[in-house]
Amino acid sequence: MKHLNYLLLIALLSACSIHELPNDLTTNSMPLQAYTSVVDSCKNIDSPKVVQIAATFWTKECTTRSPNKTIASIESVKDPNEVPLFYIANYIDNQGFIIISAKQNYKPILAYSDEGHFDMAKTDQTGVSIWLKQQQLTISTIDELPDSIQAAYRAMWTRYNTKKKLLPQTRSQNDIMRLISTNIHQWEQEGYTVYRLSDYKNTAEFKSLPQEVQNSFLSLPLGYANPNYGGRENVSFILSKEIKGSNVNPLLKTTWDQYNGYNMYTGGAPLGCVAIAMAQIMKYHTYPAQYSWSAMANTYATSTTAEFIAGVGRDLGMKYEQNDTGATIDEAEAVFKKYGYINCHQISHNTGLVCHQLDLKRPVYMRGTDSNTNSGHAWVCDGYNAGYNGVTLTLKTLEDCPSEYEPSTFLTPYIYEHILSYYGLYHMNWGYNGLYDGYYWDNNIKIGNGANYSDKRKDIINIYPVY
Repeated sequence: MKHLNYLLLIALLSACSIHELPNDLTTNSMPLQAYTSVVDSCKNIDSPKVVQIAATFWTKECTTRSPNKTIASIESVKDPNEVPLFYIANYIDNQGFIIISAKQNYKPILAYSDEGHFDMAKTDQTGVSIWLKQQQLTISTIDELPDSIQAAYRAMWTRYNTKKKLLPQTRSQNDIMRLISTNIHQWEQEGYTVYRLSDYKNTAEFKSLPQEVQNSFLSLPLGYANPNYGGRENVSFILSKEIKGSNVNPLLKTTWDQYNGYNMYTGGAPLGCVAIAMAQIMKYHTYPAQYSWSAMANTYATSTTAEFIAGVGRDLGMKYEQNDTGATIDEAEAVFKKYGYINCHQISHNTGLVCHQLDLKRPVYMRGTDSNTNSGHAWVCDGYNAGYNGVTLTLKTLEDCPSEYEPSTFLTPYIYEHILSYYGLYHMNWGYNGLYDGYYWDNNIKIGNGANYSDKRKDIINIYPVY
């Protein structure tokens, strides 16, 4: 965390003069109305709220993509008592999906994709079923997490729980309102969410800050803010802007699967998720060199692709004639090494190491087990969005002046960068013809009741060719 405290001595040297507003601020064309953001006290997550959260996410999170998406359907996933755990919203025309938590003491956005469709009816056929069950179990017992973790999650909801509020004004304060509204407009153009300090101090985000930081935000206006326009807190503003860590866009271009012509050399038997995951990683590296990689299309089956994947499966010990398509992670590691990826090795699932591998442009082989059926699944993680989430908080105060003068500017006595979370969303290629591929919240959380949903997660890392 960075902690920057600007005591603006220059402000003490600049005189406050009567009506010395810059020309562009005194023009009659400038609006007198000023709106700030306040926290919506409603805690219910329902369909209208899902629509609002989705719109906020695509507008702020995905600045390189069009935010103009229309939701086609919203489906809730509930616990045995019919209490919603999370919502799945699909967009029209296969423009993607977003999965949103139904509880505000857990992370808001659980998964998203800007293309495709999330079909709950088919999830059991892919590794995404493991992720879904992990989220269901985690959310249903989220109240057992330490209060500090729940508070950090609640702080993440602040951006989704805001609405606009008109600042009070009087005709005698037209010049001041014009100054305030002009600055708020400028701050919002720069990407900030603007709160009045008197409102922001009641948010979960503010309460998640270290106590000394809270004290700074509350005490500094006493020395810098003008008390003559509704009180110091009412002319002190918090500018909030999200900061993010690095990201790696999806490395794989392939959307292969076990059927749809890819299995033309297995007598119709499915190829097996292990073979698909391994084959896609090797296609990414285009190694071993003796294969005709250019004859393997990214999004549809060719005979060359089908022959290659079936060969990988048979090297794994799959017996397609007997419909035996299972393989262990030990067998996957051994076959990777046989194909020239001799430095690869297994680890217990570790998101930090996964990020490091992706930074090196190395897709990661993942596997997990469905606790209900005890069946294993394998897939590929090939990208991530943000190694951490945080906010930059800037305190702006209307300058203090003797009562016979009128303020003409805002001061910046304090800036603070606050890291909310060191987690990210990871791009998963599930090996099912692109279905469900997208960014997923990948958490290894041990709940107080002893449940541990990461026990059977394994990864293979350092998958790169040695020439």
